[in-house]
Formats: sequence, C-alpha cells, structure tokens
Amino acid sequence: PLAFEVLDAVMEKLPGFPIVLHGSSSVPEEEVETINKYNTQKKYKEAVQYANAAYDILPDEVDTSKLDTAKEESLTAYKTEISNKVTKLTSESKYSEAFDVIDEAISFDDNEYFQTLKTTTEENYITLITNTVNGFESSGDYVSAIETIENADDLVKSDPDFIDKLSELKDSYRAQVISNADSALKSKGYKEAIQIIE
Repeated sequence: PLAFEVLDAVMEKLPGFPIVLHGSSSVPEEEVETINKYNTQKKYKEAVQYANAAYDILPDEVDTSKLDTAKEESLTAYKTEISNKVTKLTSESKYSEAFDVIDEAISFDDNEYFQTLKTTTEENYITLITNTVNGFESSGDYVSAIETIENADDLVKSDPDFIDKLSELKDSYRAQVISNADSALKSKGYKEAIQIIE
C-alpha cells in the first residue's frame, strides 16, 4: 500500500515537483505467458502450480484477473486429463490404478469435480463387482464368486455388505461340496466323495 502521508510531505517540501509512481497494477504478462507455455506442452499440473506460486508473491492490490483466467484454463485441462486417464483405466478394469490417479489429483487440488469423479468411479466399481458375484452365484460357481470378492480392491473387501456376502458364499460353497460328496458317496463310493471334498 502507498504511504500517502509521505507523498504529502514531499509535495509540501517540493511544490510543483513532478512525482511519478512506478509499478504495475496487473499481473506481469510473462507470468501468464509461462502458464500458457505449460498448457501448450500439456503440463497442466505444472501450470496450476506456477499460478499458485505467482499468487503467493504478488501484492494484494494487483489485478489478478488474467492470472485467474489462465489458472482456470489449466485446471480445466487438468481435470479433463485426469478424467480421460480414469476412463481408460476403468475400461481396462484397472480400478485400483484409477483410484490412485483420482487420489493423487485430489491431494493436488481437492475440488468438487475430483470428489464427484471418485464417488462415481467407486459406485461403478461396486456395481461391477456386485453383478459379477451375482452372476457366478446364480450359476452355482461359488469359487469364482468368492475369488472375485477376495481379489477385489480394498473398497470392496472392507465393505460390510461384501464381508457378509463373502461369508454367505462360503457357507453356500460348503453346502454344495457336502451335497456333491454325499451324492458321489451314494453313487460312486468313498474315493469319489473324498476327491470332491479335497
């Protein structure tokens, strides 16, 4: 901020002396150009970091509208980049990697867009696992249903509903094994029954 009392004192001592105040009231153009350069190179995260660093050193009275616009363009591009990565990974059923990408983005800039992306991706993953498990269960393939849950991401393995489902599937599998062994015992003898249990 300007010390107007000092300026008044100077003008009293030197009446009519021209006083020129140097300095810029807006963000230096080279700062914006640097951010745009990062964007051109598709280094959107670095562009946002550079903008944040610029905010920290600029005086409060500086007009940051150009910097605001440049940062917003960078952040929008970064969001799109993350979204595309997540879409690609989930299309390849690499949900654990997709969660890592989202978590890294959130740690960099915790905003509503990334939080929504995380929630949507988690919901899609849970739906996928649920449908897969139900499909195996309905066909009597309890082993595959159990393995689907046990090999799933921690998001599923720590979910109370899936924990209960896993216990239920194991009970159904035991009952299936016992039933098959009993049928084998009656029709083929002990050897076949033991092989089924093993």
